[in-house]
Amino acid sequence: MTEPAFGTDGKLRQVPRRPVFEIIFVYRPEEGVLELRAHGNRDHKEELMQVFCQTILGLEELPDEDATPDYDLSELKDREKAFPTDPADGVDSVEVKMLRLDVPGGCSKRVVLEANPSPRSPRALYDLMDDAINKDNVPLDSVHVSRARMRLTFAPRNGGRAKKLTFEVAHPNRCTLKDDQFDQVAKKYLQRWGIARA
Repeated sequence: MTEPAFGTDGKLRQVPRRPVFEIIFVYRPEEGVLELRAHGNRDHKEELMQVFCQTILGLEELPDEDATPDYDLSELKDREKAFPTDPADGVDSVEVKMLRLDVPGGCSKRVVLEANPSPRSPRALYDLMDDAINKDNVPLDSVHVSRARMRLTFAPRNGGRAKKLTFEVAHPNRCTLKDDQFDQVAKKYLQRWGIARA
């Protein structure tokens, strides 16, 4: 590609155009996450990430991208389950909005409980569980939680609105969280709360 430009002699001529572009790497060692912003196709980006891992991190090859944590959702059956957070992360509330329960038995049986927690009823899902499940017939210890939907509400910052992050986690290793700032906070807490197991 060429474009017109004045040379050192003051004459207008066609000169080759060699545009530059940024390559941005963001590495978060505490989560083992490497993000890349660059032009090009998937193969080109993987080559760039390979160079970063070899040169900066001293790795021989890229880590397995399919390496995801296992999720143990069993503690979410407990209405008293605590979700401690650090004040610096600005998490106002943590709510469980949906649980999918696999009931033991010869054939596949499932119960899906969904509720919309509110300040007046923060444990709405657990109230529904108490009403819907006869624990004498189906003890909660025998029920397997195979999927959960959770919501984190972040306090407003700089005069903005509160941010709500809703995501799903499923056993054994599926999660809808991505890699942006709020999703990373949620991933950190899934580990801290004993839900994500490395």
